[in-house]
Amino acid sequence: MELLWPEEDPRKSAQRFHVALASIRKTLEPDILKGNRSSYICRSGQAYRMVMGENGESDLRQFIGTVGSADRASDDEIAQDLYRKACAIYKGPFLREDPFDDWCETAREKYRQVYLSVLKRMLSSLERTDDWAQCIDTASAYLELEPYDEGMIQQLMRYHIRTGNRIMASRLYITFRQAVQEEFHCTVSDETTALYYHLKEGKALQR
Repeated sequence: MELLWPEEDPRKSAQRFHVALASIRKTLEPDILKGNRSSYICRSGQAYRMVMGENGESDLRQFIGTVGSADRASDDEIAQDLYRKACAIYKGPFLREDPFDDWCETAREKYRQVYLSVLKRMLSSLERTDDWAQCIDTASAYLELEPYDEGMIQQLMRYHIRTGNRIMASRLYITFRQAVQEEFHCTVSDETTALYYHLKEGKALQR
């Protein structure tokens, strides 16, 4: 209760908690009668917990389970399909409706990193099949969460070059360089700049 309503009078917090608990029970089981035990919320001593039931599921469990299945898959194509499924399940930050609550920040960052690692693994597989269009989409999704990851910017530039879109690769470099200068008052790495001039000169990329 202190996490939910900090610095609140404990008596008021207890009342608010039980009102919220009753609302949750009614939402999960609209036809439940007063006094009947909930099928989904159980009390253990002074604690309450959610019980998913035999066939109960949540997007979080689906996401982690699908990633785990992909990691264990021996077939690259099957793994790739499972990673795509996991990415489709991931809808954004964990409990994003509470962006400033410290108590869930550790879990939020954990699942965010899992999602980013899945995108990187997808890229490794897509590169082996020369699926540059999918590489572009996947790298772009990664950069939506990590816009200043310079290594990923370099990869995305290369993907655009592979598809023959050197203009887009050049535009990506210029936009990124300006953003870095404005945000951090520094310049991009020599490696990124060298890649830019490489594409400006029309040179082919090495495998």
